[in-house]
Amino acid sequence: MTLTAAERALVDKARAFTDEVLVPAAERCERERRADLDALRLAAEAGFAGIQVPTELGGLGLSFACKSEIAEQFARACFGFSMAILNTHNTAWRLARLTDNPLAQSRVAPMLRGEATGCAALTEPGAGSDFAAIRTTARRLDDGSWVLNGEKAWITNAEHASTSICFAQTGEIGEGAGIAAFLVQAERPGFSRVAGSGSWGIFANGLGGYRLENYEAPPEAVISQPGTAFKQILTEINGARIYVAAMCLGMVDAGLDSAAAHGRSRQIFGAALETRQGWRWRLSAAEAELAAARALVRNAEVAHSAGEDTQLIAAQAKYVGIQLANRWVPELLHAHGAAGLGANSMFARHMAGMQAASFADGSTEIMLERIGRLSGR
Repeated sequence: MTLTAAERALVDKARAFTDEVLVPAAERCERERRADLDALRLAAEAGFAGIQVPTELGGLGLSFACKSEIAEQFARACFGFSMAILNTHNTAWRLARLTDNPLAQSRVAPMLRGEATGCAALTEPGAGSDFAAIRTTARRLDDGSWVLNGEKAWITNAEHASTSICFAQTGEIGEGAGIAAFLVQAERPGFSRVAGSGSWGIFANGLGGYRLENYEAPPEAVISQPGTAFKQILTEINGARIYVAAMCLGMVDAGLDSAAAHGRSRQIFGAALETRQGWRWRLSAAEAELAAARALVRNAEVAHSAGEDTQLIAAQAKYVGIQLANRWVPELLHAHGAAGLGANSMFARHMAGMQAASFADGSTEIMLERIGRLSGR
């Protein structure tokens, strides 16, 4: 599948938005060590919070492949920003599909307008890739409402999100079938934010956590029932792995553009740096590996958009994307010489971003285990 003309236009718009808004905003985030809500609002106003949201619900009604390519463009500026924008988008998209749930519907429009942000809360201080091990609990009361207790950590947008999709255990710890998903509202009693998850080099991510202490959720706050939530997140996480891989492409692509410009302008021993064969070959190798990784990621996007089983190709794409970034982001920094360490250099963000990407939505080791199990070799 190729993107439609409207989708291609939106990807081009994302590239311009990245250069004009996200690059300077990312530099501010690192200087001021905080997320930039103004930049997130501008992203939503430009339509990027509603890429897949149906048009009748205020979104653009476009494909997963389009969203993933836009994620690549945003990551050219900052992995953290790309994750932050997509997390609000994904929250709005999940809730918008619940057309018979007034509570869910009431939370969508503010996110599409940029007046609010959203997040998905799976990870906990003691549970990451082992999703079934989450210890946040949900106990049902006689009137059909629920009481939630637990703590979430390492959550994108948790510093400021007003709406969260929170996964909690309604049965025994370790039992995937007992996990349900709840709409959690930050303004309700029993919700408190927890600082300190860490944001090394990617402050735009708004990384943090929250604690639920006897948080009462009404019956309509259940947005995925026990028995379905675990399967749902395992399916959706394949999509997340694909767009994280796309973000890795964006970081390397931006590094290549920067290195090429540096090579044209930097004079060394009476000639432009780009005339030096050894220096030039480094960029050529990065270009070739980027093209190969991009082909794999594009194939994964097409498969996921078509509703195919993408467990294997998503794991392969994420693994290849991570390896690409881990090899070439440092190499491209070195291609700049000391200039790569400048105060406004993108490479501090991208060095942090590639490490964060390696943990997001399943560690590299988990990807290798999945590839080995599913490849049939």
